[in-house]
Amino acid sequence: LLRKHKLTLVWAHLPLDRADFGTSATLLEKMGCQEIRTCSADEGRIGTLIAPTDFASVCSTLNALLEEEPRAVYNSTRPIQNVGCVTGAGAYTSYLQAMAGDIDLYITGETSLYLLVYAKHHHISVAIYSHNYTELPGVKEFAKRLGRLLQLEVKGHLGDSYF
Repeated sequence: LLRKHKLTLVWAHLPLDRADFGTSATLLEKMGCQEIRTCSADEGRIGTLIAPTDFASVCSTLNALLEEEPRAVYNSTRPIQNVGCVTGAGAYTSYLQAMAGDIDLYITGETSLYLLVYAKHHHISVAIYSHNYTELPGVKEFAKRLGRLLQLEVKGHLGDSYF
């Protein structure tokens, strides 16, 4: 269909957020989480790390994966094993409230004062990266899947092949 209609880009944001290979699920998978499950109206995911890990180590993994430092953090100092994630615009406190009893760390691409205060009150660590960078691993995974399906080579914005 892409060739037929001479399209070079397809962007389906919300369905990609909700897909099992979507933005949040892919970010959790690439940082080493197992048993990724859905929460928060299908937009958020919760993943479990193989073993409890300290906050600095998790952030180091994310920094390397996302190629940036977090914009804001709150470290509750408790070990991290269950990680909640809503990539992009996950600043709504309702997302964190839906996950609060199940997670040690919340990752998203935007924040608000309410989110940080809620996390601190419930002793949930938070790592806030940029909106787009949290979504890129999922977008790349989508591009790979689409390329395989259409038997096309998919290249990134710098010409790097995603395969």
